Amino acid sequence: MPSDSGAARLMYPELPEPLTDADLHRLFTPSYQERKWAPTIARTAASQVALLVQLKLLQTIGRFRRAEEIPTRIVEHIARELGVQGDASARAPDRTLYRHRPAVLAYMGITSWGAPARALAEVTILRVARTRTDPADLINAAVDALVRHRFELPALSSLRRLAGSAHSAVNAAQWSEVCEQVSDSKRSALEALFVVDEDTQESPFALICRAPGRPSRKNLKALMERHHWLEQLPDPTAPLASIADSKVLQWANEARRLKAPELRNYVATRRYTLLLAVLRQARGQVLDDLTQMLLRLARRVEWKSEQTLSEWYVSKRGHTDSIIRTFHESLLIQAGSDEPAQKIARMDALFAAHGGREALEKGCAEYLRHEKKNWRPFAHAAFLPFRAPLLQVADVLPLQCTDNTSDLLRILGATVGELPPYDDYVRIENVGPQAVPRDWHSLVHDLPDDPQVFNRRQSEVLAVLELAAAIKAGEMFVNGSLS
Repeated sequence: MPSDSGAARLMYPELPEPLTDADLHRLFTPSYQERKWAPTIARTAASQVALLVQLKLLQTIGRFRRAEEIPTRIVEHIARELGVQGDASARAPDRTLYRHRPAVLAYMGITSWGAPARALAEVTILRVARTRTDPADLINAAVDALVRHRFELPALSSLRRLAGSAHSAVNAAQWSEVCEQVSDSKRSALEALFVVDEDTQESPFALICRAPGRPSRKNLKALMERHHWLEQLPDPTAPLASIADSKVLQWANEARRLKAPELRNYVATRRYTLLLAVLRQARGQVLDDLTQMLLRLARRVEWKSEQTLSEWYVSKRGHTDSIIRTFHESLLIQAGSDEPAQKIARMDALFAAHGGREALEKGCAEYLRHEKKNWRPFAHAAFLPFRAPLLQVADVLPLQCTDNTSDLLRILGATVGELPPYDDYVRIENVGPQAVPRDWHSLVHDLPDDPQVFNRRQSEVLAVLELAAAIKAGEMFVNGSLS
């Protein structure tokens, strides 16, 4: 069993250290009802003090203590509260405490530590041990269950022994369960991870445990190579499918703290299981890094497109004023008292003075393309500098869609993984216009006669940017990633 690294997180109740006056007043001052109850159990004042000391200890830490283990200040405080004179620190004999315990337990409605309590603690620890390895987690779960079911708490050493036995039994069973699904050829491949290369003086196991580096464009090649290398090693997915993610992570962390010769000395079932855990975490980490890079670059494309849109608005401000002025003058002409033929002539002259009706129509259509701050018409130009890394990452990620993103996955498959020579258009079966967001529609379907023909260049941009949005929204998942 690993060392109790989580001792600081133990919820096993103890007395405050140091024990202040405020603690004494808050925890060890008998209530009115308790003062009335004590004389019904103990006749002498000293016995009543001893009785209430055990009562307040049970209320505070969930268990009794031997006389020599009780701080003198607690006894003195309760004696003062009861007005008992003399040497209040005198210890009551253990036989007196033994007689008091059933009465205290009955008053509190608590069952003493025994076979039922032990059975509850064992079942709880065994259940938690299937998903956790930290002894503190197992002990905390047992304490919580005992308190909720109103059982007296045992000594911490008893809970440690139960946790240790459960940890060993459950882990041994899980290691065997995992290794039953590992073939002889995969075991040989796992053993090869311990072999030290003569040139680098490193084992593949050490390379797996090493961090892959930052998820940046500069590091993309290294990340892709690491991903492809890990994919060639034994797949840990099926053997670890029945193990909780939290436990796989703890096993992986345990293995990373070891050197190859140390891990090689473990029994085979434990050795292979820890190796598979490290492999799954390494695979998940590199997928997380690649996904993070995709999201970061996609956001960069969106930001550059939004910036270009803002610059475009500024550059077209004069043209906008001209269109508004033309529209205003046309309204005045329409509201005038001239004959219809004269109004038409004046309108034609007005349009001609501002470049002609076709030019005005074109200007209005251009503005309508960007209504509601639609930056997507500028996205292709912003996408081009990042095209290669974005397509590489999108192509390699093992994606799983929801019902809402199944069409997006088809568009990704038809455009992202395409190899040169490229065509200007690509036909995507079973994906209609409704699968494309409205702001992308005119860009992707610029051949309206056939709704299943997509503009390839614009579809690349659509696929990658919508993929990033779907991942962030939880509508598309990267299988095997950690996050």
